[in-house]
Amino acid sequence: MLAMITSSQFGESIERENSHIYNNAVHALRRLVSQSQKGGKNGKITNSPTGLRTTWDGLLYYFVEVTDLKGTSYLIEAYGKDAMELYVEATNILNTSVSNKSKLIDTI
Repeated sequence: MLAMITSSQFGESIERENSHIYNNAVHALRRLVSQSQKGGKNGKITNSPTGLRTTWDGLLYYFVEVTDLKGTSYLIEAYGKDAMELYVEATNILNTSVSNKSKLIDTI
């Protein structure tokens, strides 16, 4: 199952059982990675481009796919300034998990 979260959906009232409203793409990413709503299990970034993309009309674009331990995937998309902020946050999260793993390897 893939749930898509786009910046155009923020602030809208959606009447679905598993819907969540986030302030922005970075907030959605932080919540999904820190804990999933059901079971409190951490999500993981499973797909993200290595850099920002540009749309045909010149807008910056970035996306991140987060998968929780139950296998539910969430696609977070952002444009413009939100895309830059999402890229920085996703890069920080990915670099933090890599640096934590390398610290663990160094201590063994």
